[in-house]
Amino acid sequence: MINATQLDTFRGNILDYFAKLSPGNPPPVLGDAFLSFDPPDFLDYAGLVEISGPLTGLIYLTARAAALDKILQINGAEPGRDALRLDMCRELSNVLAGNASKAFGPAWTISVPRSLTPEALKNIQFPGATFTLPINWMGETLHLVVGLTENAHDQ
Repeated sequence: MINATQLDTFRGNILDYFAKLSPGNPPPVLGDAFLSFDPPDFLDYAGLVEISGPLTGLIYLTARAAALDKILQINGAEPGRDALRLDMCRELSNVLAGNASKAFGPAWTISVPRSLTPEALKNIQFPGATFTLPINWMGETLHLVVGLTENAHDQ
């Protein structure tokens, strides 16, 4: 399982992303990370990136439609379309996982991001424990779920 310093990497990535996305707007308010042994929540949309290297597991982002619509609008895209929301959720999970590679080093490998439906979520093999970082931004909700463990081959 990741440690507090590693989890702070993701907090920093979230703050950096939203600061660059919407300068002049209030930064996101990060809730306290919490440990869970159950599958994570599914909000309206979800994106998943699998991680391999010294740490293995996944980065899972789930968001409310309204949050994704605000991000789309800021990027000049038309809000309210499911296909664009799915793309944005995948892209955001990819960006947050990719930005973490700077902290975790060159052996950090990420998969192509993919969208998940509530049904597909049931088939995902999550690590035994995950950390959820609740994100409240401009009145909207997102959750970043980090499920990483040390790779037994690298110990």
